Amino acid sequence: MRILIFIPALILTLAFQAQARKIAVDEMEELKAPRPRKEAETGSELRKIRRVGVGAQAAGALGMGGLMLELNISPKWSFDVGFGGGSGYQAVSFSSKYVLAGDYFMPYVGLGYSHWRTTRNLGKIEKTTPSIIGEKLLSQGERDGGEFQKHILSPGIGLQFLQLKGEWAGSSLYAEITVLLEASLFVAAPTGAIGFLYYF
Repeated sequence: MRILIFIPALILTLAFQAQARKIAVDEMEELKAPRPRKEAETGSELRKIRRVGVGAQAAGALGMGGLMLELNISPKWSFDVGFGGGSGYQAVSFSSKYVLAGDYFMPYVGLGYSHWRTTRNLGKIEKTTPSIIGEKLLSQGERDGGEFQKHILSPGIGLQFLQLKGEWAGSSLYAEITVLLEASLFVAAPTGAIGFLYYF
């Protein structure tokens, strides 16, 4: 009787051990298998599957520079928000970009709005960084008073390099030429910007 109980128990034990080994082997194979990447053949395709970009920008509509967040609404259109500034002032920007064409290199045009304001009284402003703030965008009264608030429109054109495949897929570098239009003084100050964005 004991043998009759022992034999089925032994068979069941061996069967469970074999199944456990199979599951462990399958799990190891899954871990070894390459994970699918969000890659594409063209920049437009990548913008469809990677909708959100984060990064940093130097100069341009953010003053000295700052952080950027981009949302790809469609393969052609995107909406950007930036926060930055410089010594004694901060800048917030909102802009929209339209991609004209391209695969790895994608030219685009854009239009944005920036709000720049001092975070404290700077005393008499004699020098600013970047210099175009003091030279072009501030009135004499603002320079003497040490405080300012600026509403700036920023049309521009740019060129973005987008990595489509490989470990760095989703990474991008861009350079743009922007004109800062200050509404109250009716002045225009051409400037440039460079930046990095990574799309998820």
